Amino acid sequence: MNGARVIVGGAGLAGLTAAYELARGGAAVTVLDAREYAGGRVRTIRDFSAGQHAERGGEFIEPDHKELLALCETFELRLARVLRSGFTHRFRGADGTYRLSRTAPWEALTDAVAPLLRRYKLAGGDSSADAVREMATLSLSEWLRQSNAPADVQAMSKALRGFFLADPEEISVLPVVEQIARGGSPAQVEFFRIEGGNDRLADALVRATPARFLLGHVIRAVSHAVDRVTVTVTDNAGLTQQIEGDDLVMTLPASTLRDIEIRPELPDDQRQAIAKLPYGRSTKVLVQSSTGLFDHRHARAFATDNHL
Repeated sequence: MNGARVIVGGAGLAGLTAAYELARGGAAVTVLDAREYAGGRVRTIRDFSAGQHAERGGEFIEPDHKELLALCETFELRLARVLRSGFTHRFRGADGTYRLSRTAPWEALTDAVAPLLRRYKLAGGDSSADAVREMATLSLSEWLRQSNAPADVQAMSKALRGFFLADPEEISVLPVVEQIARGGSPAQVEFFRIEGGNDRLADALVRATPARFLLGHVIRAVSHAVDRVTVTVTDNAGLTQQIEGDDLVMTLPASTLRDIEIRPELPDDQRQAIAKLPYGRSTKVLVQSSTGLFDHRHARAFATDNHL
C-alpha cells in the first residue's frame, strides 16, 4: 500500500482502525465522516459534576473482543471491570408474578432451541450451511410458537431485548442459537470499560494516524473505475466537492450506506443486503446521583419484559 491514496468512509472505531493500519503500511489516507467528531457510536459524555463521565454509546468490552483488547494494549489503555455480578433478568412468570433470575431465561431458551442448536453444531457453525441459513430466516418468536414453547418462556424471551436490542418478533433465532453455542447466558460474562472513558481509544487512534481527517463531511456518492475511485461529499457549509483516491474502504453502517449513490451499482445480492439489514433500537438515559443508589444491592443491572 506504500504511496496508495486510500479513502476511508466513516470515523467510527472500524474506520479509525482501518486508517491506522493503512497509514502504518505507507498509504496516504483520507478519513471522511458526517459527524463533527471521531469515534462514531463510541461517545463519552463528560458534562457531569465531580469529574464523572458516562458512555452515551458503545459501552461494554468483553473478553472475546480480541481486536479491541489488542488496541487497548497497544495504546496502554487500562480496563476497569464493571458489573461484577452480571445482569439480572426480571420477567413475568406463568402465574403473573414477577421473578428475578440471572440464568432462568437462558436456561429456558436453551431447552426451547435445542433442536436448532444440534443442527448448528452439526454444521460446525458454518454460516453458509443450508441449516444455518434457514435459521436466519426464522424469527425467535416464530420458532417459539412453532415449538409450542410455554407462555413463560415466550415472556422470558422479551426480557432479552436489552441484550439483542430487538424484540423476539424482529430478531432471527440464529443469534440466540449462536450465543447459546458460545456459552449461554451473557449475564455472567465479564464486562469492562476503558478507564477514563471509551473515547480515549478513538482519540489514541486519531493521534497515532497520520491521515487527513475531514469531519462534518457527508458522503453523497461514490463512483469507481478500474484505476480510481471518486467520492462526492458535502460539508457543513453546504459546499460539495469530489475526493479522488486509488481505493475506498467503506465502514459506514448499512443504515447510512443505503442512502449513498454508488456507480457502477454493487452486485444485486449485496445491494439487497444493505437495503434490508435491520438494526436494533436502544435508548440511554444518563442520570447522576449524589448517593450510591445500588450500594446495598447485589444486582446492579436488570433486563425486563415490562415497560419502564
